[in-house]
Amino acid sequence: MMLGLMFLATSLIFVSVTASNLLFLSQKLSFAASQGAVLAADSFRGVSHGFPCEATASLASQLDLNLVSCRIVKGVSEVEMTKNHGLFLLSYKAFAK
Repeated sequence: MMLGLMFLATSLIFVSVTASNLLFLSQKLSFAASQGAVLAADSFRGVSHGFPCEATASLASQLDLNLVSCRIVKGVSEVEMTKNHGLFLLSYKAFAK
């Protein structure tokens, strides 16, 4: 009985740590994709230097994220980034005008 309770407690701790880690990575990914979209939009308008998608790719590589797509259509930048974490794939798409 005691061994079963210890296994249950350990499993619950593992699940809660994994869930909190995924939540943290999700927030990081959300912020990075939003910043990447703003960076691409600013570069497109000439507010900052460089090419829009190259600047976003540089930001993604600095934060150890994968840049899936970067597009600018009619002045609206669309950036999609992903992050692999174990068996999970987190993805976020952001837009900026």
